[in-house]
Amino acid sequence: MIFSCWELLMRIFLCLTFFCLVFALCSQPATADDALIPTAGHASDGKPINFSVSGLNKAPPGLKTEIVSAIMQHAGLPQNFTLYTDPEVANAAAVILVDKEGRGRRALVCNENFLETAQQASAERNWAPVGIIAHEIGHHLAGHSLIAGDWQPRSKLAADAFSGFILYKLGAKLDEVNRTVITPVEKQENNPSRDQRLAAVRQGWLLACRQQSGTCDSEGSAPLLPTPTAIDQGAAKALPGKTETAVTPAPAAVGPADLLPFPDWQAIPIKFGRFVIDELGVLDRAARAAFERRMFDLTPKNQVEIVTIVSKDLHGLTADEYAQAMLRQLAVGSKEVASGAVLLVAPHEKQVGMALAPGLLTALGDKAATAREQLKNFQEFSLITCQGNCPVEQTAMLFHAASFIADTLSNWDFSVLYPKNGAIPAGNVATGTLRLRGKIIGRDATPQLMPPAAPAKVRETTLKIADETGREALLSLYPEAEKLALVPLTTGKSYQFIVRELPPTEQMRHFEVLNYAELP
Repeated sequence: MIFSCWELLMRIFLCLTFFCLVFALCSQPATADDALIPTAGHASDGKPINFSVSGLNKAPPGLKTEIVSAIMQHAGLPQNFTLYTDPEVANAAAVILVDKEGRGRRALVCNENFLETAQQASAERNWAPVGIIAHEIGHHLAGHSLIAGDWQPRSKLAADAFSGFILYKLGAKLDEVNRTVITPVEKQENNPSRDQRLAAVRQGWLLACRQQSGTCDSEGSAPLLPTPTAIDQGAAKALPGKTETAVTPAPAAVGPADLLPFPDWQAIPIKFGRFVIDELGVLDRAARAAFERRMFDLTPKNQVEIVTIVSKDLHGLTADEYAQAMLRQLAVGSKEVASGAVLLVAPHEKQVGMALAPGLLTALGDKAATAREQLKNFQEFSLITCQGNCPVEQTAMLFHAASFIADTLSNWDFSVLYPKNGAIPAGNVATGTLRLRGKIIGRDATPQLMPPAAPAKVRETTLKIADETGREALLSLYPEAEKLALVPLTTGKSYQFIVRELPPTEQMRHFEVLNYAELP
């Protein structure tokens, strides 16, 4: 067949156009969000969420982004999530987006129309949307959103308490925070009632208030001006459109005494946002601020939080028991990977205590004893020379134990993998920390009661689980994991576990339990 010159040129042009188009499509880099898959999280109404990523957009700089920054400033912790908007989300949700390699990314996804509705429901037009965002951030900081199916009332109440805590810091009055809870009055299935949520918000507000003021019980009482965290004095932000008068504290070598909540295993945990808590007010202010900055910088690297406490009263508990109570009540560390530590000195009782969440027990092993000895050194040699005012050198000695733990864990990786459906991985490839789902099909005899100072391995219980495919694995469980979860493990029931891999046992994969939740 003979083509004219014109036809030949047209055919060449069309072929070139086709190949250029194919090349452009194939070579176009995929954005990070193209590979993200949403997994379960918390919506503000407590219901599981289900949405695609097609409507996800990173929130542009503006009012709501500034609110997030202000909340994080007063939380005293680094931001560990990205703010998105999506019309498919009915209200607001703390979620985990999983990439193609199975690694999770924290996200706060909001429906802007819902935020506008919430804003109109508040007489102040500010506290309702701020309270919602603070509630969802509370879920992320506590790690609730990493436990699929964990729509338990205590999780929602803990986020409400955090919201109340933050709203006080931002300048809300007690009667104003009552209007931030916009759920129906009727109690919904598996969700707290409005009255329960109001009580939790008030608990958080009152805890924040009592740290700064002695008059906190009046509904209309105006809070003190928000106080910047010890991490960055003067850097805490006001809400957009709000004007605050700067308060310059009088120079002092030591800071004011802090206030801890009364130890109560039934209390709602509230993220406290401080890395040093000095109930006696004896620590050098500059040394404390420098150390808190170091602990603050450690947190985003590996999710580890270490809180050092000088206590005024152990309330009849041992120092270890009191430290364990504060580990839970102050929600220290990331809940999903159990990466918190509380180090405590009790001068009046002449005791030192330490509480390590299971993730840190696994990471530290026998080195935990070294941290305890360093606390004893401060108790025995430095504290007695303070005379109510610890100079820089003595204050720094208190922080040796926390510094030792931080240095030991500097390269420890607590990032979590999410196998599809929580299945136990096949083969022998090492996995690190991951989420599993399975039914408990066996459990060894309960070990003898051991003191907290006993070696961790001696106090472990071993479980056998099977996933939905029938694949089996062994799980080792510290008593601390069940204490923090407040949910007993029962043979025959199904749970979701956050675990870290151990060397295999009898050709079966073996994991250490960091955290768990019962599946519905």
